[in-house]
Amino acid sequence: MFTDFWTAARRVAAMDITGVVRRIEAPTLVLDYEDEQFYPGQPREMYELLRAPKEYIRLTSATGAQLHCSPMAPQQHCEVVFDWLEDTVGRRS
Repeated sequence: MFTDFWTAARRVAAMDITGVVRRIEAPTLVLDYEDEQFYPGQPREMYELLRAPKEYIRLTSATGAQLHCSPMAPQQHCEVVFDWLEDTVGRRS
């Protein structure tokens, strides 16, 4: 049974993708949330570093989609993501 959460949390906190984010070539959707409690400001920083085709969408309390992963508005969150996928990848029959 895994019980050492401290070590895992420290390793996650030490992660830094700034050295590799410029190598991303795939179209990328970056979501940012009003009142983000875990990674405030980081989505915008990543968006600015990306060189691939990219889109930045900020989800807000006006539609109930604030907080990390919009727990109070999953339908809107999914609509944003799936609309982007449809526009980016296209429909397949």
